[in-house]
Amino acid sequence: GNSGVRNNAADAERGAIYAERSELTLSNTIFSASRAAVGGGLYIGADSVVVQGAGEVHECSSTDGGGGIAVVGGSWSGSNVTLRNNSSQGPGGGIYAQDAELAMATGKLKANSSQEGGGAMLDGGASLVLTSVNCGNEGADDNGPNDVSTLNGGAFSWDGTCTATCDQDGCVEE
Repeated sequence: GNSGVRNNAADAERGAIYAERSELTLSNTIFSASRAAVGGGLYIGADSVVVQGAGEVHECSSTDGGGGIAVVGGSWSGSNVTLRNNSSQGPGGGIYAQDAELAMATGKLKANSSQEGGGAMLDGGASLVLTSVNCGNEGADDNGPNDVSTLNGGAFSWDGTCTATCDQDGCVEE
């Protein structure tokens, strides 16, 4: 069945769910209207692996990064997951990743916002692979200010579902 994590608030940098040195599988889980300093919906820390299938992270927020999801030293893979309407006053409205590996397939990364990397911010060796992901080609549904930004060696791979221009400063949807 479906499960939901809603309206949570954390004063520290841990989201509604905090995984550290653990393995976690989420299925049909909805994170909504949760907030934290980092990783409003989901915070994945060192040596952690989180697999998320058929779920949604929406309307979550953070003050310092990763409005929807923050991955710092761990890994996250999502299949048929929607990240939408998440926001951060720091980097990465939908996703903030540092020294982490992320993969997202057949999902949506739409209408997220932050100061930099509206969809995702990849920092310090983080990598993100998007495969058949709708990144909001519908104008107002775009992530702002851009879909994905990279910093300090972050790496990004896009399968062409969205059209993007990438350089040392990141990728901007065309």
